[in-house]
Amino acid sequence: MAKIAKKKIAIVHIAAKELGLLDDETVYRAQLFEAAGVRSAAELDEDGFRRVMARFESLGWVHPSKRKPGGRGEPAQAQAEAFCAEMARKAAARKAQDRLSPAQEEYIRLLEEEMGWAEKPRRLRGLIKRVAGTEEVSWLTPEAASKVIEGLKAMKKGGRGDG
Repeated sequence: MAKIAKKKIAIVHIAAKELGLLDDETVYRAQLFEAAGVRSAAELDEDGFRRVMARFESLGWVHPSKRKPGGRGEPAQAQAEAFCAEMARKAAARKAQDRLSPAQEEYIRLLEEEMGWAEKPRRLRGLIKRVAGTEEVSWLTPEAASKVIEGLKAMKKGGRGDG
């Protein structure tokens, strides 16, 4: 049978590289042999080429012509991993924006200490619940934290603390 064109050999090498098979020559050659009975892409005929490409696709490789428009040109698994990582990063950023800053938490704890409430956590939790509808300092939004701080300052100024 006739050997495949150099362009198809290049496609085999690109697919193997994208799958990480070229990192270990033995694995690459084993895949060629299991799929088409050859040890080199240069030995492939058309039928062997189709079997090797089907094997690579079963391992997650996607031919560039079948990739999603606007994609990064990566295999489907790599695209999915990149998408998941991006979504996790965005979720973490949203969560960080929805929570009080470390400076706000530190200031609340300082006021708590100055008012003599450090040994009576129920006092602070009660104030937070009245102001923000939650009991944990770490769950406060930046706006709610500001209200709690202002409330603590007013109570301290009015002498309503224990200390």
